[in-house]
Amino acid sequence: MVARDGRLNRAVIALAIVGFLLLAGGVLVGSVISGAGGGIGTPSSEAVDTSQQNPQDIESQRDLSAIERQLAERAAERIQSGEIDLSGDDVGNIRESLGESEFNALVERYAEISEETGSENRAAAFLQIRSDRQAYAAAIADYQRAYRVYNGTANYSDAETETVVEEFEFITEDDVRSNETTGGTTRFKLNESQERALARTLETRWYRVNRTADRLIDSYRTLEEIDNESYAEGIETVEQSRENVSRRHERVRDEWFVRLQLTAATSDPKGSFLDPIEVSGRVAHADGTPYGNGTMQLRINDQRYVTETNATGHYTVGYRPATIRTNATEVPVEIVPTPDSMVIGLTRPNVPVDIERSTPTVAVSTPPRDVGFNETLTVTGHVGGDAGGAANVSYRVLTAGNALVEGRTNETGHIDEELPLPADVPAGDQQLRLAVGDSNRALTPTNETTTVTVRERPTELSIEANQTDERTIQLAGELVVPDGPGVPGRSIELLVNGSNLGTTTTGVNGTFETSLVVPESEIGSGASDSAATLSVGAAYQDERANLGASNAETAVILTTETLWGVLAGVGLFVLIAGGVGVTVLSWRRGQSDSFETFEEPAGWSDALVEDGRSSESLLESAYDTLADRPVIAAQLGYAALRTCLEAEYGGQSAQTHWEFYRACEASADEEIVTTLRNVTELYERVVFASEPISAETVKPMLDRTERVVGSMIGADE
Repeated sequence: MVARDGRLNRAVIALAIVGFLLLAGGVLVGSVISGAGGGIGTPSSEAVDTSQQNPQDIESQRDLSAIERQLAERAAERIQSGEIDLSGDDVGNIRESLGESEFNALVERYAEISEETGSENRAAAFLQIRSDRQAYAAAIADYQRAYRVYNGTANYSDAETETVVEEFEFITEDDVRSNETTGGTTRFKLNESQERALARTLETRWYRVNRTADRLIDSYRTLEEIDNESYAEGIETVEQSRENVSRRHERVRDEWFVRLQLTAATSDPKGSFLDPIEVSGRVAHADGTPYGNGTMQLRINDQRYVTETNATGHYTVGYRPATIRTNATEVPVEIVPTPDSMVIGLTRPNVPVDIERSTPTVAVSTPPRDVGFNETLTVTGHVGGDAGGAANVSYRVLTAGNALVEGRTNETGHIDEELPLPADVPAGDQQLRLAVGDSNRALTPTNETTTVTVRERPTELSIEANQTDERTIQLAGELVVPDGPGVPGRSIELLVNGSNLGTTTTGVNGTFETSLVVPESEIGSGASDSAATLSVGAAYQDERANLGASNAETAVILTTETLWGVLAGVGLFVLIAGGVGVTVLSWRRGQSDSFETFEEPAGWSDALVEDGRSSESLLESAYDTLADRPVIAAQLGYAALRTCLEAEYGGQSAQTHWEFYRACEASADEEIVTTLRNVTELYERVVFASEPISAETVKPMLDRTERVVGSMIGADE
């Protein structure tokens, strides 16, 4: 029995040393892929079966990191499925779809990673689909809200009143107050003038539904070309929801609008934005009589033109292609109503085109003043040429590697944005870039730059600390700018008695909350100490941001019961919090039930000190404890993999878990690096974030670890 205890003692001491060094050097919270949220960015380490894949697909996948590939696949699944429900009548559901927090997080994280891996085109396609999905859902919600006013089913009670009055200028507060209330529901009856105005509003919104649907479908097509896959299901969802709105809108058109027939043709289909294509035709009433000497607005693809007809109803307009794809062979021509007209087109003819690319003139400017974190940065610009502006051209505003906003030019080709400056733009003079256009469009992508002066803003940091367990303290604090908001997404150093014990990250309101396990070396020097006063601090500093450094400090009295007994039982260090530490405490207190939750497999303790067997033994112990103690199993699995890789790649035990990962990343092959990342992330979750975890989650990690350990030990033999 003595020999058995001696072997176990050596094993626990070995694990204690690894655990303590990881804590003293390292990171307590956070994950490389935390931006994706909810674990959705965790990469898969399973090998990709290339036997039935398109060679182009295989080559593109080789250009992706494991995480990027996982994020791309998850984002594509959401897009391809058409999960967003736009076919119903419930505006609330549509607004809920607009949020799409998981999809947005996937796309944003993927875009960040793709900048490092050279997959910007694919990331740009995802970003465009996200933007177009939101615009389309908003267009449908806006139409349905207006239609409920039109058919008399809208309720103007309570909070809805203010929204309705603001949205429809032709409905006043007096109109709302004059309505009768029945059963707690306020209904509103429109007069003829208001109905006419509302019909025009519905027509405008119906066109917006159409145009945003076209753009979203076009974005799907772009992604199809990049991925060489079909997104038919997502496209079909868009078409069905558009058809639902169109059927409803026909009733509005029948009641209020004059319908016109339109013809269109071109004698020379070749042209560009700088060399317009001449489109001509005739406009007539439904009975064939000419719409003579009339004014109308035509839309050709994404460009609008106001033109007049002659006495016989004929017209001519110069079409300047801007956003149309370069391989397009025809474009639709249609009559769209102006805010004051009640005419609509019965026909939507197509004209042939042969698009030549041209480069637009781009201008961008900002006010001549400095700007700090969360202050408004005004950006104005113009896209077009001497002949006028280019409408609906996509653009992005970027500075210091940060994409501040994306959008489309207005009908005159102008850009007018007011943006809160993020923290990740360094102080000083920074280049601000306006990037416009998309690949394979009539306007060649180009950009223009200007300079913006960024001012550093001071910060204030606060911290509170309370003891929650024998050596565990709960920390809470906040990072703010004076007389301003909290600062989210900032890394905060955590210190005890001046020693850095890790970091945490501020949340959306600038607050943070986490826990620390205090190492024995920071508690006290006396063998019989029962209490120790600790200086607990937080510090913020980031030279890459526009925020000043700050720090905060507080004191906490740490009360302990058996400091000397625990220290003597381990012999060298106290383990970090977690299942292994609990096991050691139970063992030293002589409780016989400690081995019921962590049984000692045969030969386990000896294997820790024998070259070539320690990793296998640790894995065996991990599997033995998996069913009852998955947290311990996860820690043992990490120790097994790390022990194996340290022997192969020369890592140091004093390195934190992420320092060790980066050391191996430079020389290990892709499968080993991917497995190590997965195992490290899981280890971080159970040890530092104290997340509950199941055996079903841990077992795949142990299986992957076993494959790597087995292959490396087999190669050595």
